[in-house]
Amino acid sequence: METLLSFSFFLILMMLVGNLASRGKTGHSAEDYLTAGRSHGKFTIALSAAASAVSGFIMIGAVGAGYTLGITALSMPLGWFFGDLVFWTLFPARINRRAHDSNCNTIPEFISEFSTGKKNSIVRKSLACAVIVFVGLYAVGQFLAAGKAINAVIDIPMTAAIAVSGLVIMTYSANRGLESSIPTQFFQALMMLFTTIGMLTLVIVHGGGFEEVIESVRSVDPNLLVIGGEQAYWVSALLFMGFAGAAFTFNLGTPHLLVRIMATKSPEEAAKSRWIYIGFMQLTWISMSLFGLFMNVFLPDIADPEQALPIFSREILHPVVVGAVMAGIFAAVASSLDGQLLVVSSSFAVDIYPDFYRRMSERYGPRYQSVVTIVVAVVVGVAAVLLQNSTNVFNIVASSASIMGGTIGLAFFITLMRWKTSARALLSALFVGMCVAIVWRHYGLISYILEAAPSFIAGLITHKIVISLTNDPGFSDRRKISPEQT
Repeated sequence: METLLSFSFFLILMMLVGNLASRGKTGHSAEDYLTAGRSHGKFTIALSAAASAVSGFIMIGAVGAGYTLGITALSMPLGWFFGDLVFWTLFPARINRRAHDSNCNTIPEFISEFSTGKKNSIVRKSLACAVIVFVGLYAVGQFLAAGKAINAVIDIPMTAAIAVSGLVIMTYSANRGLESSIPTQFFQALMMLFTTIGMLTLVIVHGGGFEEVIESVRSVDPNLLVIGGEQAYWVSALLFMGFAGAAFTFNLGTPHLLVRIMATKSPEEAAKSRWIYIGFMQLTWISMSLFGLFMNVFLPDIADPEQALPIFSREILHPVVVGAVMAGIFAAVASSLDGQLLVVSSSFAVDIYPDFYRRMSERYGPRYQSVVTIVVAVVVGVAAVLLQNSTNVFNIVASSASIMGGTIGLAFFITLMRWKTSARALLSALFVGMCVAIVWRHYGLISYILEAAPSFIAGLITHKIVISLTNDPGFSDRRKISPEQT
């Protein structure tokens, strides 16, 4: 009962934070709903983007990887660091400036800006469909993870747990959109920091100090402390390179992360958010990887290493603290899920039917978008319920995340760099990138290099070939800009 009360307390806090923060604002427009009025600074944007990006992987997947791969698992966050560093050094200011100049509120609108007329409509709607399908599939997996977090605390059926998680998230996100989502995710990011750093510290203290825990791991299996483990060093090298490439394409192809950069109040603030974002990612990921490694000492016979965090916390912590830890796990999942629901609903409402959206917004204001968000959440939640017993759901989620990098990320990169492009070349590149990602995973090549980078590169090559071989003059940019603006 104490665990349930503690968990419920933090869920209520999540629901209150966003609503209270957004109610302090005067007015509420469609732009407020979609991009929070472009009013947030580096700290809220960086932590909101980071919380939205990491999802439940940090507290579930990273722990499992640390448990099974040992010290080699650190190759993943270290590789991810370099991909993050390239993206956050080169692109946030440019993305924010372009979004401000063109007054774009969604990713498909941002990408399709290069064209006009019918071609603009084709590109925009095609990209909107990609967002709806692939981000929607990603959200299905997050719904399942959120349901599992609730199910671990409250002994209720999985279907009811999914419904509860959906209700919690819709309480703060559907009503006021990104305006409520960003402050809530900022709070969720703080919860995640408290959980990850706190649990790692607790394990080290519980084990008698860092050196004592390391020696205990060595006595269990010395290979856990060897880079590459029982394999060659190239295992770590491939993990490092694969995750560096995946990080770069992930940042470019994750709409719920990109829209937060667009929502920053200035290009300067967007650029300054770099180290806050990267610091959060590295601190939480490395902490949970080490936590998973140390669980080989405390939970040597665990059936599912990805469940080590809740199992260990229940064994040694007071029930009230267990509730806080479980709330941290739920926050990691919910912060990603609410961002995904918002970008899917905005793509459906704004980009698929832009004229209808304008008419409905003029008549009903942001309430129309709120209704669409609720409908999208219900549809995704129902899909999660139907797929809850499927063994392939998380493979689908992993595939969708990689395909986003090879499609949405590819198109975003081309238009952001102001390369000469056309509707034909861009859509051909998207199709090839998607196919390469699917084939790469189907034949198990992800054991060597994750599919995000190969699909991205294949799409770039396809784009270059189509532009070179067709008579379509293409578009570079409709507006003349100064060098300073790039």
